Amino acid sequence: MADSKKIMVSVIIPLFQGNRYINKQIKQIEAAAKKNRDIGIELLLVSDDPENPIDEELSSDAITIRVDNSDHNRGIQRTRIRGLDIAKGEFIHFLDQDDEISPLFYCSQLKLIGNNDVVYCRGYFDRRPIYDDERKFEESFSKCGILSRPPMGSPGQALIRRDSISEFWKSHTLEFNGADDYMLWLCMFAEGRSFVRNEEYLYRHVYTGVNASDDLYKCRKSDQEMVDLLINAGIYKGDDATKLSKFPEEQFNRKYNVQKRRQIILSVLERLLRYDETDNGLAEILKRDGIRSVAIYGASLLGERIKSILSRKGIKVEFFIDRNADYLKEDISVYNLNASPFVEIDAVIISLVNHEEKVKAAIEDKYKIPVYLTREIAERISEDEIEWNC
Repeated sequence: MADSKKIMVSVIIPLFQGNRYINKQIKQIEAAAKKNRDIGIELLLVSDDPENPIDEELSSDAITIRVDNSDHNRGIQRTRIRGLDIAKGEFIHFLDQDDEISPLFYCSQLKLIGNNDVVYCRGYFDRRPIYDDERKFEESFSKCGILSRPPMGSPGQALIRRDSISEFWKSHTLEFNGADDYMLWLCMFAEGRSFVRNEEYLYRHVYTGVNASDDLYKCRKSDQEMVDLLINAGIYKGDDATKLSKFPEEQFNRKYNVQKRRQIILSVLERLLRYDETDNGLAEILKRDGIRSVAIYGASLLGERIKSILSRKGIKVEFFIDRNADYLKEDISVYNLNASPFVEIDAVIISLVNHEEKVKAAIEDKYKIPVYLTREIAERISEDEIEWNC
């Protein structure tokens, strides 16, 4: 029986083909509960997958676990609302099945929420910060910011006062999955709800390769459905409606470009790894060019893999250069280009797969040393390896 004196939080997790995440979620919510005994937590595991019911005998000594199985597929918004209908907490946390949170998530968020309706924290998309110089944390819930793109990477970043959740959002559900969390924030923003920022990094969105948001065309349908609904209902009017109406196409283009870059990165990375142990691998090409120490522009997945390959082969990576240096934590120094030091390095490797030539020109202007584009290196790696069968 929950202690009535405790602050009660309901953690609502919709599950679709996600039963393998249940034990991990129980453990991390238990860890968070143990950090503050004044917080009572109920974990609501809400099925959106009738073919894979959740074990209804799950239990815990640290938290209350409640299971809601369904005999039909509701979609993610209706599944979240179903969890909300049966939740008992004063505060709601909508968590995705593969999300990760810090054990301090609830302590930190509750300390800051005060009389506000929502508190939201900084977080990561895998290892990269969700907010950076392009997507500024401070502007996420400004009118200009929220009408341009979702203010959060996921609702898992936020703790919401239950009574503040938009009635319009609860009564108008989307047929297509994807935009329901953005619609929630747009509704609450239009209703004058108050949002407070938490500067702590307490959340991580885990990219599994099968996230619902990966289907670009279905997401665009969901975005358009959301925009039509809000504008037709008069929630957004005039210039605000005009601005919001551009969102589906702008968001589609953003996601398309991200996927395109991801495909190029994977192709380049596959080639680097395939030839890593040959005489024509990345490190061997650089050594033949007299390169023994480098900086890498772009502390991304590709940049980190290049660092790993070179370090194993005896080429020293002195530092990263990245325009989001202020947001990144690596095991070596990361600098913005303007602040990068004039240390003894033989070359800079650019791990980007877009805007490379512009970046290359800026680096050459500053360092006067060879600059390598990763895509060009990948082409050099394999150009002598092709054998034609005639």
